[in-house]
Formats: sequence, C-alpha cells, structure tokens
Amino acid sequence: MRIAILSAGNAGQAFAGGMTLAGHDVHLVAVPEHAEQISILQTFGGVMVENSVAAGKDGGFARIAAMDTDVAGALAGAEVAFLVAPAFGQEVYLQAIAEHSPDNQVIVIQPGKFGALRLAEIMREHGRDPASLLITETDTFLYAAKIHGLDRIWLRGIKAELPLAALLFWIGTVTGAGGWALVLWGIPLRLVLVYHATWLVNSATHRWGYARHAS
Repeated sequence: MRIAILSAGNAGQAFAGGMTLAGHDVHLVAVPEHAEQISILQTFGGVMVENSVAAGKDGGFARIAAMDTDVAGALAGAEVAFLVAPAFGQEVYLQAIAEHSPDNQVIVIQPGKFGALRLAEIMREHGRDPASLLITETDTFLYAAKIHGLDRIWLRGIKAELPLAALLFWIGTVTGAGGWALVLWGIPLRLVLVYHATWLVNSATHRWGYARHAS
C-alpha cells in the first residue's frame, strides 16, 4: 500500500519505520520549516527500528522509499495519509490535505483532537466537499515509540485496535441522523457526561458523606 506519513518527528519516524518493515511503500514528509529531521534521515537512508517484545515483531533497518518536504507530492501519490503531528502543529498539514489530497483518499489523524472537523471546515473554505475524502481520527497513536538517536526509533508496542471516529459519521449518514451531528453527540457529549458523573462522586461524598476520622 502507498502510504504518506505527514510529520517526521517521534511518531512520524515510528510510523515510517514500522510500516516500511511491514512491507508498505512509505513516503515520509515534513513541511520545509521542519526539514532538519528529514535531512538527517536522508543521510542515513532510513531509520533503524528497535523493537521490544511487546511490539511482537523483529526490528531492523527500514529503508524508507521516499523522504522529503514535498507534501503535495506525497499526498498525490498515496492511498492513505497519516497525519501524526501534535495537535498544535497540524494546521499546516490540514491546509495541504485540503488542497492536494485526491478524491477518495483515506486520511487518518493521530492524535485526533477534532482535527477531522477542522479539516472539513478548511475543505469547505477551499470549495471542496469533505465527503470527497474518507476523514478519520483516533484519540492516540498506533505505535508506542520513542526516539533513541538521530536514526533510531524504539517501538515499545503496537495498539491492538483503535476505534475510528469515521464509524459514527458513517452510521449517522446511513441512518439519516446526520454524520457530523452523530460524531459530536457520540464523542464530546459522551465525554462530558462521563466526566461529570465521575466528578459527582467526589462532590456527593463531600455533601452527603461522612469522615471516619477527624480531619
């Protein structure tokens, strides 16, 4: 599978290394402002993946197919694009996706901090229908990893499963409830209710509970 990895930091190197060793054609890319890490990896020709027992796979040197700062080119040639920059650094990549991703491309945002909603907004600003892409996000990364050197990444583990927010969007669209409406009600509202129920335990014990010892 042709995969674009957007951002070449800790997560980007983990994704590029892990997916290259898994047999995928990987294009690791970063915006020109963050070209330093790409230059380092280009010098080595890839990244050395150090696997732990938890990862369940052997490590080794991952010779990444392409590494550069051509974000538009990486998106144009990919079937799936993983945006793995921190939430505060995603905006520039979301803009690039809105402009350059071909129709029907799968976009996976990790970590997803409502990045899918922001991408949909940007696409509308560019005159594109968000439904032309399959936009998904998860609340954490696929890999648990840590950089161990200029060209080394330690994969401590791989998540067994990561629910995609796109599932709620699809259910809402099919049932007529509204795709984005169901995503908003199914994720933020659920979290608000769970948090308040949790905090209520502490508040309720202070209001109606008792202390076994003097305090």
